[in-house]
Amino acid sequence: PRSAEYRRARKKQCPINNSYQLSVSVMRRRLSSRTTFLLSYVLPMLLVVGLSCAALMCWLGKITGKDGQPLSLAQRSAFTLISALLAVGLVRYLGFLKRVEVDDDTLYVSSYTTELCIPLSEVVAVGASGSPKSLTRVRIALRNPSAFGQNIEFLPRLRQCWTGMDPAIRELQALCTQASARHGVDPPTLSPAQR
Repeated sequence: PRSAEYRRARKKQCPINNSYQLSVSVMRRRLSSRTTFLLSYVLPMLLVVGLSCAALMCWLGKITGKDGQPLSLAQRSAFTLISALLAVGLVRYLGFLKRVEVDDDTLYVSSYTTELCIPLSEVVAVGASGSPKSLTRVRIALRNPSAFGQNIEFLPRLRQCWTGMDPAIRELQALCTQASARHGVDPPTLSPAQR
């Protein structure tokens, strides 16, 4: 029988020279919310399908005004335009969220179809956007563009945070500072609102 350490070993692609190395994986910790898939894919699809069905029913005359008459052309057009703008806005707001995990040296970013391994020394800034009454999004800026772009956004795990800064941001900032010191590059910065 193989040891537990051997079972955890896996092929890992080196980000510098794209060679594969067999390494023992360090424990990966999830920084992003478990609801990321639902918010990025399921909710926008349900909204688009629902609004499309409502717009179709409106155009087929199934939705009527207070007087029982079908809606006028202007009302149907306005409803269709508002529905389309709402759907596009929600898909743009939630559609670019990624699943993010981290270990001591690497940031693992996934779109649920593709996963990238990004060295923590590549992170130049970590910040958050949103208010306590809305979804807080964490933005990670990279030195060089990745397949997902130069900025990566994710929703941190949903929890109460009374200290003003999400624990995911603090943990990521500390890990990136350590990795930058090991590689001799400038440490990442926080946005002024996060300090």
